[in-house]
Amino acid sequence: MTINFQTVRTEYPDSCLFASFAAKCLCVFVLCAGLNAQQTSPSDVAKVNQQQARAILDRMIQALGGDAYMNVQDIKTEIRYGSFYHGNVNSTTIYHRYWQWPDKDRLEFSIGRSISVYFWMWPFKDQGKANATLIFLHNGDKGYERTYRGTKFEDTEQLRRYLLSRDYSLGMVLRQWLTEPGVALFYDGPTIAENRPADKVTIMNARNQSVTLLIATDTHLPIKKVYVVRNPVYRDHDEEVEVYDNWKAVQGITTPYNTLITHNGEMVSQQYVLAVSYNNHLEPSLFDPGPINYDPKK
Repeated sequence: MTINFQTVRTEYPDSCLFASFAAKCLCVFVLCAGLNAQQTSPSDVAKVNQQQARAILDRMIQALGGDAYMNVQDIKTEIRYGSFYHGNVNSTTIYHRYWQWPDKDRLEFSIGRSISVYFWMWPFKDQGKANATLIFLHNGDKGYERTYRGTKFEDTEQLRRYLLSRDYSLGMVLRQWLTEPGVALFYDGPTIAENRPADKVTIMNARNQSVTLLIATDTHLPIKKVYVVRNPVYRDHDEEVEVYDNWKAVQGITTPYNTLITHNGEMVSQQYVLAVSYNNHLEPSLFDPGPINYDPKK
């Protein structure tokens, strides 16, 4: 049998043209898909995400006072402080705080009777002298405790917790972390914080420390700060949270007058600012511990 190839070619011209057209369309589709993949590469997505996070943080910094906030040199505050244990009030007191950027701090507790002061989640008790003053001093990475018995080095575990809270403080994150090389910003999307619409942003430094901020979409002020750290004793993780409220403008700086602190979901303290002032040119002697002369028998 002889096959006429010319007949075959002319008998089915439409199907051959369709096959050729389909092949060309497939090539164009694959080419376009490749170009689109290049245009939306993971690095580009990450860059856009970081830009979103940075824009939200910039708006927050402006809402806090902008340059005035970022250049605060010292703060003097009077605070009503309450500590809690399993949801119940453990103690209340008023203390004065003198703070100087970046690593000097003085806290004065006036204790009219022998009460427990739950400070940074660690209990301390004046040993029974009325109208005593309990002072905590921090200068660099050193901590001191001073009472009428004299001055001694701060308890090691309490100092660790204080330094941890300072490293993760809002001011340290915004003023130091954001300027360090290797910092990474992540916009985690819209969310709800304390029944308010918020944007969620995570900041991670080159030391693998991270802080998550939940920022109000209307005022651009932080509602909540969250960070998780490893517990050196139990080898698990602790979640530390600060909730800010009742913001007021003081000397051009927007200040939270109420701060609630939780540890692993349990409320441990609440602070109410009674008075605050910025850039007071504090005397260096406020942060000088003097000689270590603690006498437990005094």
